Amino acid sequence: MDSILSVDCCTEWTSIGLFADGAVRGEVNLNVGRRQSTLLPLLVERLLETFSMTPRDIALFAVTTGPGSFTGIKVGIAFAQFLAWGLAKRVVPISSLESLAFAHRGYLGTTMVLLKAGGGRLFAAGYRESGEGGPQCVVPSKAYLPEELFMALDERGEPRESLRWISPSPGAVAPLFRGGWAPLLQPVLPSGGR
Repeated sequence: MDSILSVDCCTEWTSIGLFADGAVRGEVNLNVGRRQSTLLPLLVERLLETFSMTPRDIALFAVTTGPGSFTGIKVGIAFAQFLAWGLAKRVVPISSLESLAFAHRGYLGTTMVLLKAGGGRLFAAGYRESGEGGPQCVVPSKAYLPEELFMALDERGEPRESLRWISPSPGAVAPLFRGGWAPLLQPVLPSGGR
């Protein structure tokens, strides 16, 4: 089976994962903030060494392309692109919101994934289990004001209370919901392997 190295630097978390021999072999998830560019090469080297592998053994690189931290997005994409280009391998882009929703696959309702954006907005998207191994986007991914997000959800006719609300940084997202109804946010860690 071909091996895949995944890289996610879209939040303060740096997450890498290795899929090989038909299974997730390992992952590393560290909250290193803005030190991603310094630590990412070493983390990848150590993860691959653990399994007696080098970047040459990787068939495909997967990288999250946002939304999220602009600097983190650039770090992750540049790192994955550089490795892939140097080895003549492919890079597959993945939405950071979809990758977070993937951790909740199997949930039969809609999972709302939230990240803090600037200007009182939040990046959000809603996903539902598709039955084909991954989440299907049912609420468009974009930067919303909380009121705009609620309007989009009301148009779908799905009660807010019935949704699963997740975020890798609930403490940063919760204050955006001032007054009125606010979701109960479940913390979710980015995962390099799930």
